[in-house]
Formats: sequence, structure tokens, C-alpha cells
Amino acid sequence: EVGVEAERCNVIRNGVDTTRFYYMDMTECRQRLGISVEEKVLLSVGSLNYGKGFDRLIRAMPAILEKNKKWKLYIIGSEGPAGNCRNDLKVLISEMKLESAVFLVGSIPNSDLVYWYNSADIFCLASRSEGSPNVLTEALACGCPSVATEVGSVREILSTDDQYGLLADNSYSSISYSLRRAAEYRWNRIRIYQKMSVFTWDWCAKNVVDVYNGIYHG
Repeated sequence: EVGVEAERCNVIRNGVDTTRFYYMDMTECRQRLGISVEEKVLLSVGSLNYGKGFDRLIRAMPAILEKNKKWKLYIIGSEGPAGNCRNDLKVLISEMKLESAVFLVGSIPNSDLVYWYNSADIFCLASRSEGSPNVLTEALACGCPSVATEVGSVREILSTDDQYGLLADNSYSSISYSLRRAAEYRWNRIRIYQKMSVFTWDWCAKNVVDVYNGIYHG
């Protein structure tokens, strides 16, 4: 848009710390967290602000529960610089009578996230806006299929392989529809983990160096 020729531009996606986020046995992870193996777990992670779209995710739950009453939504996060909508989310959960299906977990140690990603049947990023969301790459690196709104660099992350998850338009209705589709699909978690294990920070750094050396081909 500012006049740089497209062939002079190289886009390098962010890496992910595969020493901290990797595939683990779901049953073992759920036992560690005290989550029943009978549950269907939907997970979302992020600061509790309006931009993360947790309200849209909560509003999608009745349609998901209509298909299968075993679904539970766990939201991990606390207030951040962009605001705190915890009380608003609690009110919404109460108004929709979802107290037995939606849980605000609060903040947890970063080292525990690997157990949550591996416990989840589906990860969802319902953000209204993003840059390059680390939580999405972390979930995928653990083999967790993901639904995410098409904001920021999400398309580049999910379009690498159509077996990673589903892109949703930046709207409540699309998020709800995509989650219902994802819930019915049989995902290959090990395949997701194996495909994502390539995108380490070393891989990212090598591509940056290659650009400077004039040998990067996209």
C-alpha cells in the first residue's frame, strides 16, 4: 500500500516454544487438573477484556450444549492493560444460566498451560482483533484442534494445514457455527502436533537470517 513491490516482501510467521508446548496424553492431563474424562472440554485463554471475545464464546454455548450436554467451557485469564470484563462475563453466564457449563478459571502459571491445552477437545480464540496470537500456536503445538476468528495473522497460522482447525469470520454467528462443526469432526491430534513441531523459534530465526542473506524463498 505504501509502494513496496510485493516480491520484495517476505512474511515469516512467529515460532512457538516446543520445549514447553507439546503433545501429552489427554487422560493424564485431565487427572492432573481434576477434569473428568467424560467431559467435552472447550478452552479459551487470554486477558479478560472485550477484545478477546469471551462473551461471544459464552453466547455460543447453548447451541453447542443442545448437541451434546457434556461440553464445558473453561476460560483462563485475568485482567490486563486492555481492561477487565470478569464481572460482565459472570453476569452473562448467570443470565444465560450456564453456571454448570462455563467456568472462569482465573490466572494460572504459564507452565501449567500445557496440561490445559492437552486436556481440551477444542481450543477457541474468539478475538475481535489480534496481532500474532501465541495462545493459538501453543494450543496447536500441543495437538489441540482450534477454532479462531480471522483476525491478525490467524489465517497464516491455520491455513498452513486444513487439518489444524477452522477459521471463523469475525462474528458471533460464525464462531458458533464453526464450533459446532469442529465438535463433530474427528481430529488427528498427533498429526497436528507433528505438523506444528516444525515451527520452532530456531526455525523462525533461521528464516530471518536467510532473508538477510538473500536466500529466503517464502
